[in-house]
Amino acid sequence: MSELRSALGLARWLGPWAGDAIPRGVSRSVVSLSAGERATRAYVYEPPSAARGVYVVAQGLHYEGPADARLDRFLRVLAQAGFVTVAPFLRDFNDLLIAPTTADDLAMGVAHGVALARARGLPAPALFSVSFGSRPAIEVAASPTGDDLGALVLFGGYCDFDETVRFCVTGRTAGGAETPLPHDPLNAPVVHLNLMRRAGPALFDARVDTARIERAYREMVYRTWGRPGLKRGDARAPIARDVARDLASAERTIFMQACGLEPGGDALLERGLEASGDAFAWADPRALLSQVRPPVVIVHGRDDDVIPVTQAERLEAALPPSHPRARILTGVYGHTGAAVPGPSAALREISAMVRVTRELARAPRRAATARGASTPRG
Repeated sequence: MSELRSALGLARWLGPWAGDAIPRGVSRSVVSLSAGERATRAYVYEPPSAARGVYVVAQGLHYEGPADARLDRFLRVLAQAGFVTVAPFLRDFNDLLIAPTTADDLAMGVAHGVALARARGLPAPALFSVSFGSRPAIEVAASPTGDDLGALVLFGGYCDFDETVRFCVTGRTAGGAETPLPHDPLNAPVVHLNLMRRAGPALFDARVDTARIERAYREMVYRTWGRPGLKRGDARAPIARDVARDLASAERTIFMQACGLEPGGDALLERGLEASGDAFAWADPRALLSQVRPPVVIVHGRDDDVIPVTQAERLEAALPPSHPRARILTGVYGHTGAAVPGPSAALREISAMVRVTRELARAPRRAATARGASTPRG
């Protein structure tokens, strides 16, 4: 019955009918985390009544991390449904960087969640990742710490790094149609920022000041993310021109290309990937997926405009054949929120939403029983 109550609570707040309403009665505190010389902090959300489980949430690549209003709302929804929720700040991601050390911060958050569950006699925590947070989450779940987790839930995660960043910039998927799919153009600057960080000297003329370009990329992100209206057409162009006003001519051209506002952005992406060599080879999670310890739940929006839905199938294919898993594709949940499905898809999407909330409700579970039969695929 407690699992059913949690599922119903999640459905109430995560459905498109909830809008931006925020659950009441949830308290949030800040804890300091450290391991060796590395330290970070985490938000801890407490349910308004007795807890029935623990969640640890790995943020996506975002400068605000758990403080972002959309993620904060989701964390409060988990707590409202009866789960103590731990959300560590992943400092690399807060700095808009894709780096192998991100998993270290997440591991500290998981250790805190495990300690809370044990101290309160609760089931093994579930680890939930958002977007690019899938990579550090998979790494933690593939380590011995994975034995202390009830489940790994990957929401909008990726499997192939190069394919994913190409989609972010071009809207194209491997083997897909020549016509680009709808994609979020606001993410292109952060892709180019990371590639430039790795390949800068080999990518540009020595006279180009990459530090100034990087500052422009970051400023573009700060001024455009979270503003859906700027995704349409060239709506972001006035902001880009304002950000670029102090750049030298060559730097301005690079910046505008990276923003997708002048021709040459696709070629700039390919030069960056080539010049980076194997600098991002570590970011491919497939070898780790073969070692993941807890059951895996893969949830992906059919219309995700940041990480294409094709990555969900790739993630599942990389798991060992007998590994417990569920894969749920939905048109209700996109990359950043819920949407009302059309009439023809309503039954399918309601069914998918029921499965999503059911899996979320049962993800924290006793580690001893978490190695059971595989969950049916969807």
